[in-house]
Amino acid sequence: MSEETAIVIHKDIPQSYFMATNSQEMAESQKKLSQWVSAKITNINSEITEIQEAIDYAKKQKWCYKQLQVQKNRAHGRRMYYEKMLAALEAGYVMIPEFPMQSFAVRVSRYFPKGSDETTYNRAVSSPDQKADTLAVGEGRYVSPTAIDNTGSYKKQENGKDVLVRYANASEFQDIAFPLIASKPALMDAVSKTMALKIFDTLGIAPEYRKKGDPLIVGEIQIQANGYSRRTCRFLISWHINVEDL
Repeated sequence: MSEETAIVIHKDIPQSYFMATNSQEMAESQKKLSQWVSAKITNINSEITEIQEAIDYAKKQKWCYKQLQVQKNRAHGRRMYYEKMLAALEAGYVMIPEFPMQSFAVRVSRYFPKGSDETTYNRAVSSPDQKADTLAVGEGRYVSPTAIDNTGSYKKQENGKDVLVRYANASEFQDIAFPLIASKPALMDAVSKTMALKIFDTLGIAPEYRKKGDPLIVGEIQIQANGYSRRTCRFLISWHINVEDL
């Protein structure tokens, strides 16, 4: 097991690199990574306690505590991120690097898909793919990222001429379409068991949809960062190799 300490972000949580070259080292790496994440959660809990004490004092003094509340909310978001990461590690999933994947399921709590009207003058349109809600372990349900569209068209006057405008907006969620290339009973069963845990925010296949190859089923955990950017980590759910292609 190779482990190299880089910097210290907290006295109890060293920032570390974990590397494994065989199954035994992988198991040890999983254990150490779980310990690192557990320590991270403990650290964030202490941070939240300190912020709450500051909020309580500010309230007592009738001071503005808006920025403290924002800081606390962000800490709660980071804690949820690491709690889901720890749940995945304890369930036996292996963290993997990020690479292009095609999502086929997102975990949501909302009843209706998001999305404003998408319009165009010269081609058919469809609403954007739905994004997962940021939920704790065990919350929500999985749906397809492709929503059912309400589509149509209308004419409008533009520069004295009739112009045809096509539109689409997301009207309701639809059932998950499992990737055909991965439609093996064992893989489908593994994904079904994963969905029951409700750990991952998004489930996808990598490489992205294609007709041939050995697919990886991947689970993604996300954190809402500043603005609209998201930080994510991914775990391997299942995979298969067709030996006839070797």
